[in-house]
Amino acid sequence: MKKKPLIIAGSIIFAFIFALVVVNNYKTKTSFKYDNMSAQELKPQKNTQDAIQKEVIKEAKKANIADQEAINDKAQGGIQGELLKESSKDIVLGNKNAPITIIEYASLSCPHCAYFARDAFPQLKNEYIDKGLVKFIFRDFPLNQHALTAGIIAKCHARNNPSSLSDKYYNFLKILFKSQDSWAFDKNFVKKLEIVAKMDGITQEQFKACLDKKEISDEILKGRMKASKELEIKSTPTFFINGVTSSGYTDYIKIKNIIETELSKTK
Repeated sequence: MKKKPLIIAGSIIFAFIFALVVVNNYKTKTSFKYDNMSAQELKPQKNTQDAIQKEVIKEAKKANIADQEAINDKAQGGIQGELLKESSKDIVLGNKNAPITIIEYASLSCPHCAYFARDAFPQLKNEYIDKGLVKFIFRDFPLNQHALTAGIIAKCHARNNPSSLSDKYYNFLKILFKSQDSWAFDKNFVKKLEIVAKMDGITQEQFKACLDKKEISDEILKGRMKASKELEIKSTPTFFINGVTSSGYTDYIKIKNIIETELSKTK
C-alpha cells in the first residue's frame, strides 16, 4: 500500500516533464509528433544513445526557462562561437567568402524543416546564396532513427562524389525533404529510403555500404549532442545567421529580415 504515493508522485513528475515539452513544442511551432527518440530506436553505440537520452531529459526540464536573448549572447563567444564557425566536417553551399553564414540545425524527419526546404530555401538560394552573399551549412540534428539513417545516407552519398560534394549533398537533401511523407513516418523506413535513394542514382550496393558507415553515424550524433548542450537547441529547425538565432520556421520574411540587417553591418 505504501508504494501507491510513490507511483502517483512518479506519474506527476513524468506528466510535468511531458507537459513542458509539449508547451515548448507549441511555442516554437515545431512538430515532434513522429520524433520519439527512444533507446530502442537509436541503435548506434549504447553510451552515445544513453547520453542523448540524458540530453533530451535535460532539455525538457529547462524548456520553460529558456531565454532567446541569453542564447544569442552566449552564442557569440567561447565554445558556442566555435560551433557557429565552419568546420572541416561541414558541407558548404555557396561562396565560402560570403559575408553571411547561415547554419541550419534540422532533423530530416521534421515536417517544419521540410516546409522550410520547400517554401523558403529556393528563395534563399536565388536571392542570396547564388549571388555570393550567403553561404549555407546544413547540420543534422536527428530526432529519431529515421532522421539519423537519412542523414548518414546523405553524407555518405556526397562524400562518395567529392568532385561534386555540395551539389550531391544538397540535391539529395532536397529529395529527402520533398519525399518526406513517403519514408519519414513509416516503420519500414529503411526500405522506403532505399527507394528514394535510387532517385538520385544510389545503387542497392552503395546504399547498404552507406548504412554501415559507423563513423558518419558517430559524427552526426556527437554533433547533435554538442549543439544541444552548447547552443541549447530545443527545436528544429533552428537557424544561426551570423550568430543570430532564429528558432522554428513560420515564414521566409523573418529570415530575410535578419539577413538584411546583418548585410547592412558589412557596408
